[in-house]
Amino acid sequence: MDYTIKRKKYIVYKQKNIYYNEVGSDTKPFVFFNPSIGIATKMEGVFIMANINDVARKAGVGTTTVSRVLNNSPLVSEKTKEKVLEAIRELNYYPSTFARGLAGFSTYTIGLIMDNTMDKVYANPFIYEVFRGIEKSIYEGGYNLMLLGINTHQNNKLAVENVLQAKLLDGLILPAELIMSSYFDKIKSYKLPLVSIGKLENNRNISNVDIDNFMGGYIATKYLYERGYKKIYFSGIDPVKMFANDRYMGYKKFMQEKSLDIITLDNSLDNVDSIICLDNINSYKILQECKRLNKKIPEDIGIITFDNYPLAEYLDPPITNVEIDLYELGICAGNEILRLVKQPVYDVKDIRIPASINVRSSTR
Repeated sequence: MDYTIKRKKYIVYKQKNIYYNEVGSDTKPFVFFNPSIGIATKMEGVFIMANINDVARKAGVGTTTVSRVLNNSPLVSEKTKEKVLEAIRELNYYPSTFARGLAGFSTYTIGLIMDNTMDKVYANPFIYEVFRGIEKSIYEGGYNLMLLGINTHQNNKLAVENVLQAKLLDGLILPAELIMSSYFDKIKSYKLPLVSIGKLENNRNISNVDIDNFMGGYIATKYLYERGYKKIYFSGIDPVKMFANDRYMGYKKFMQEKSLDIITLDNSLDNVDSIICLDNINSYKILQECKRLNKKIPEDIGIITFDNYPLAEYLDPPITNVEIDLYELGICAGNEILRLVKQPVYDVKDIRIPASINVRSSTR
């Protein structure tokens, strides 16, 4: 029996429990397996989708073999695999996530909670790049991605809670700030595999993915030192924020290794020859102060900042920055949640993405 599945409107005739689809002069039968339906009828607009049984028949194999090919099993020979893949292409077959879920007690869906209270949150390149990486990882891993706002409500209840109660997710990715807040109380009781975007205080036995901020501070200081700067100041110390404290501790570690003084900045900037800025806003303020004091950049003072967005490359001069690969962070977060949902033993990981230096004209 020949099958041709096309995305177009069909006219279907039923006679003697066989459906005939008529497309122009091309008429090919589809067996209808329910003999209990009565007299012949004509229906328009019926679209007959191929299923795994259709693929198996066309390829001349069993449904188990088709399933193994779909799951990239090594138990299938290359010749048989190619035969099955050819049948899949011809029939335009796509495995049903819902059917897979019923068979394996899985929804094949990963949730991603994002803070949608921030102004223009989805236009923020930080968030967009992380999201882009997560999306690529999840979909290439054969799962779907459900985006959830932390304050989105449905029927007077948080949408996140409705989704969790309905057991629509196999795993969840969320910001570290939510895990370290009372909001997490609404989530932890569901005992889903979790991945945190951001380092966690006291770990909490949850896999977390973050930039290696400690090494970022270390390599920023090392870069300045290797270019002849010795009086290096760290601007923007904030011990309350973990990422800021880690960057500062990386700076401090290198300074101690080289027996250099940890500098306290004076108002004239005469006691420093270089400055590491916590972020772009901080670097903008430092640059303005240097110009006010007629300090030449990079001759008198070298400046390096963390992150590129939103200002570093547009300032005068453009600022050398510690480059952070947020897309790779998203990829790693997606890979980690897929690892957790697929394995029977729940072991957590602390994953750190290395930083690099993007050299511009604010350093010599």
